[in-house]
Amino acid sequence: MKTFAFRHLSHQLRRLACIALVGPLLAAHAAAQEPDHIDFRFEHVSDLRGILNVMSAFRTACIDQPVSRDLPGALAPDGYLIVSPSFHLFGEETVKDARRTVLSKTGTEEGDFAEGYPIIRFGMPTDETPYGECSVIWTRAWDYPDEQVDDVMFGTAAQFDSQVSYRLQAVLVSPPENAFRRSSQYSLASEWRRGCWEGNDCVFDIILTLDSEDGIHFTITRKKVLPVANNGEDDGTPGRK
Repeated sequence: MKTFAFRHLSHQLRRLACIALVGPLLAAHAAAQEPDHIDFRFEHVSDLRGILNVMSAFRTACIDQPVSRDLPGALAPDGYLIVSPSFHLFGEETVKDARRTVLSKTGTEEGDFAEGYPIIRFGMPTDETPYGECSVIWTRAWDYPDEQVDDVMFGTAAQFDSQVSYRLQAVLVSPPENAFRRSSQYSLASEWRRGCWEGNDCVFDIILTLDSEDGIHFTITRKKVLPVANNGEDDGTPGRK
């Protein structure tokens, strides 16, 4: 009788031990599936700090997972509002568009541009875009005296591609800039590729404009997703172009 009781107890202990081990693993797995909200580490200053904020927001919003209905709310940075595109653009609901959502600090495009806050835009999945659409836009006036702007612009333009490659672990697809000469305006357009969720590859476009009068305008947009099943090759499927 004692032997039976001991074996029964041992069996129960083993079950409890398994539960104790598996429980945290399952919890960790579930936590890993939860998207992190966007956290801006730096001030939104018109130099590398603000650019790094945009890159970080793009990685969290557009690279870590496809767009879903609840993603904007899960990712919204502290103090940001979830608004419709029409409200963001006009300050009122003029067109009903349930497919598109904007994360905005001020609630309006004019306010975000004026105060220099990044804007995150989402398009919900469709048959044509099964992974959804995602982009980050940032416009900001110079935070430097006029006599320093030229050096800031030149340094930013010259190291921009290397910063994208390093910070986003991305490979440049389009031809690189041959050289940089000092100018009152730099317009950089490029295409990049890097790994994204579930082993897929994401291709994204970047437009960076540096203007001595108008400041910085930076747009980064996920262009297409190349599924891992195709070994990263574009098969022409809608939404993967």
